[in-house]
Amino acid sequence: MSSVQGWSRKKILDLIVHHASGPSPTCEERNIASQVEWGLLKTTAVKWSGWNPTAHKVPPKEFWENKNIEVRAGDVLITKAGPRDRCGVTAYVTDTPPRLMVSGKMILLRPDVSKVNAVILACSLASEKSQRYIDSRTTGMADAQLNFTNELLLRTLIDVPPLDEQRKIAKIFSTVDNLIEKTQALIDKYQSIKQGMMHDLFTRGIDENGQLRPSYEEAPHLYKESELGWIPKGWEVKSLGTVSDKIQDGTHFSPQTTDGECLYVTSKNIRFGYMDLSNCGRISKYEHEQIYRRCDVKKGDILLTKDGANTGNAAINTVSEEFSLLSSVAIVRASDKVSDANYIVQYLLSPVGQNRLKDLMSGNAITRLTLTKIKAFIVEFAPYKEQVCIGKMLLSFDLKVSREKECLEKYKTIKAGLMQDLLTGKVRVTI
Repeated sequence: MSSVQGWSRKKILDLIVHHASGPSPTCEERNIASQVEWGLLKTTAVKWSGWNPTAHKVPPKEFWENKNIEVRAGDVLITKAGPRDRCGVTAYVTDTPPRLMVSGKMILLRPDVSKVNAVILACSLASEKSQRYIDSRTTGMADAQLNFTNELLLRTLIDVPPLDEQRKIAKIFSTVDNLIEKTQALIDKYQSIKQGMMHDLFTRGIDENGQLRPSYEEAPHLYKESELGWIPKGWEVKSLGTVSDKIQDGTHFSPQTTDGECLYVTSKNIRFGYMDLSNCGRISKYEHEQIYRRCDVKKGDILLTKDGANTGNAAINTVSEEFSLLSSVAIVRASDKVSDANYIVQYLLSPVGQNRLKDLMSGNAITRLTLTKIKAFIVEFAPYKEQVCIGKMLLSFDLKVSREKECLEKYKTIKAGLMQDLLTGKVRVTI
């Protein structure tokens, strides 16, 4: 029995008319391309920011036409396998193209609309109480690969308001969800535009009027051949070692202290294009001074992860205070008026840059970049002023994405607060 007057406590199984999980075969990594093909959803179709039907692939033909696992508008999806932060992710299907099926890594729930509103069901499963219940009962050897059973989900209890109250609460949630979806769509749009611009800017550059040069196909006389392919005349292919004042990694010995006064940065703090100091360590001033003598990282230096799971991540150091680095991170200090740090970072983070960094690591048992390889890494360099312009153009999209992500987090916080108030009966809506 629910502790909230007029509400009832129900198992998920008692609130649905259908549930299903699908297969997990080897698929073609593409979207469906005809009115005949069927798609199998990836777990990334189910996100906290909303439902994304484009995140699917094409399974072998023998798995097609399984209507039992086909997704419909009004369904609720929840991921049941993956890393801890991707296990238990819930989304409400607002609308969907036909012929999309759930995989074995997720569960489809079809609500009984005479008992529960689909938005209420999705939000109840996403609530802190339900997530804590599910998370405490997942199985797996490590946080990187957890799972839970369909039976566990179906036994999960949620508090259910009367239908008229559900509809009022769902309307409030839907308003916030629309803001979240629109904000996420803007983020995706800016990131997509930037990806296209990266290709053009690092192969064509910009002319004296700030416009993209004609492509090689359009104006071959503007280009010359290089070891990295056709590049604009006036550009040069150079190694990072020849355009940098310093390339150095941090200490190869782990400090003994953990509660000192100086920041201690490792690879986990270098994200894809930005620094994240939310879980940064601290060491003693004495240990910091010993490390800093070898690797005196400065504001404006490039930080490149060279060891571990985040190898290839790069960011500009935006921190004014001194800090120490572990050997998993290298600094690249661009030479003034020769190379632009932002241009280099944007190149390293581009699809071409990332692929070339991965090529340097291929064949190694441990994911690692050596200082020698970093120094020898070659890049197509535009003249300095053009580098600065290209870097600023790409940075402008990063700033737009950053602003929208701040808005997204704000809306998610608002929704979390509303869920805590409205789904527990702490705050009651008026009917």
